[in-house]
Amino acid sequence: MQSDNDVKLNTLSEPSAPLITENVALPDVIFKSHFLYLLYEIAHNKPLMISFMIPMVPILLALTFHYVAVYIVASVLCFFGFINIICVLGTFFHAPISDKEFKIKLLLEVIARKPALKGEEWRTITYNTNQYLFENDLWKTPYYFYNDKECHSFFQDLVKTGRRVVASEGPSTNDNNNTLSDPSTNGTDNTEDTPPAEASNNTAKSYTYSSDPILEAYFIKAVEVEQQAQQDYWRKQYPDVDMP
Repeated sequence: MQSDNDVKLNTLSEPSAPLITENVALPDVIFKSHFLYLLYEIAHNKPLMISFMIPMVPILLALTFHYVAVYIVASVLCFFGFINIICVLGTFFHAPISDKEFKIKLLLEVIARKPALKGEEWRTITYNTNQYLFENDLWKTPYYFYNDKECHSFFQDLVKTGRRVVASEGPSTNDNNNTLSDPSTNGTDNTEDTPPAEASNNTAKSYTYSSDPILEAYFIKAVEVEQQAQQDYWRKQYPDVDMP
């Protein structure tokens, strides 16, 4: 069996993604540090590489031609070059993936694997979504998410940013049953065996996630499944506690 140290990288060469014990190898295992991971990502991003090369030209000119005018021009070009680098870096580190099929892929992974707060499920989901982004040319490397925590946070942000309150049509007899909880809370919906289409029609809710009916159905089902997985996780951690 291959050890963790055997797959850690010292260079920017393309790493493999072997199985380590029973876990899929994510960038947090493949690379020795987060810094090396960032270097690898930058090296495979053409706009970033071009941005880094632009300031090099005036610097080389200034070193070659020792004239005051050259120094002034080089300084101005370097200034704007470094501003461009900062802008590109900001876009790079906050590059959202808005592809509809990717969202469905992530939501279906959550529905299928019923991930708890901790466990191998989120690592598997992260690996599969990374591969999907790479194979469908949505990202330049198969390492969009550094670890399972980033993927989980992405899912939670996707739910929170897409969630919109639906105006109530009348008084409710049971507010607790008519509210679809946030995935970070411990709601009591138990519909993990309900197909997505049925979940979207049968679940009384006060939130909507998408104007697309297919995407909306998967959003609702994924939120319900993740909530149930969280409840099951905490029940196992505290079996003697009477949980709702």
